[in-house]
Amino acid sequence: MSERIELDEARRDIEEAFHQWGRWDAEEPVKSQARVNAFLAQVEAEAAQLSRAKRVLRMAYRKHHLGDESIGWNELSDELAGVLCETMGDKEFQAWAKNPITKPY
Repeated sequence: MSERIELDEARRDIEEAFHQWGRWDAEEPVKSQARVNAFLAQVEAEAAQLSRAKRVLRMAYRKHHLGDESIGWNELSDELAGVLCETMGDKEFQAWAKNPITKPY
């Protein structure tokens, strides 16, 4: 049985149960789908953020430990700052960047 058929059957079961209780809101499936879509968008954004962070960490490793001269110091600095801003948020990054020695983490 395909996923679509299973989902349709589950939806009908839920609709029937709500109708029996007299509380069926015809918009509830739309609202639920919107919540699911918002959650999926958040997960996708976090996955993209993690992917970028991994790429930049690899760049840093290659530059610092392998001496890869194809990566410039300014390029690496810009990429690291970008990832830190994404993960910490701009305000927290700016506060940390003012004195990173006394606030190492």
